[in-house]
Amino acid sequence: MSRDEKIARPLGGLLVVLAVLCLLTQLAHSQGINSFMERRVELGFRLFRTLLSADQDLDKRVDSGGYLPLYLLYRDESEDAQRFGEGLRRQSAVLRGIPVRVEVVSLDELLVGARPVPAGLYLGQPLFKRELRGLVEYGVANGVVVFSPFEGDVEKGALAGVAVESRVRPYINDTTLKRSGIRIKSFFLRVAKHYDETR
Repeated sequence: MSRDEKIARPLGGLLVVLAVLCLLTQLAHSQGINSFMERRVELGFRLFRTLLSADQDLDKRVDSGGYLPLYLLYRDESEDAQRFGEGLRRQSAVLRGIPVRVEVVSLDELLVGARPVPAGLYLGQPLFKRELRGLVEYGVANGVVVFSPFEGDVEKGALAGVAVESRVRPYINDTTLKRSGIRIKSFFLRVAKHYDETR
């Protein structure tokens, strides 16, 4: 075996080990992000339920079948969305004595007007900035709560979300709330963190 071959063999082995370690690190990082996002999605269910219960006009949002329609929205991950939809159903079977119907709906389906206007929208997957802007405008135009559990979305216009600080509490975009005309009871607004785009 030549001197170059003796050097190349351990070097090649080292490169394989480094490649494997790099792959494992990327996988762990990816799983960590996914599990973190899942925790935020599930954490927000209860806050969403409480926010809807604080809507002063909730009884006016009942559909012709006597149900309160809620949509769990997704962009392209329908499998995860179905799972999150089940979680939202468990958390929100009845609101203020009104039976709830949770449907899993794609963002495109909603924005083209293929579905009736719901009482509330819960985002089950992060959106691109343009998509979120379209969803926010839909919520404002139709007077619908748009709730996103994902970090940064309230600052981008979502009406409500999750503030994770020393304690978990609702996060409200005051500008979007005013524009949408939704009337939320004061007890909820007092405990929430607020963001005002005009400041």
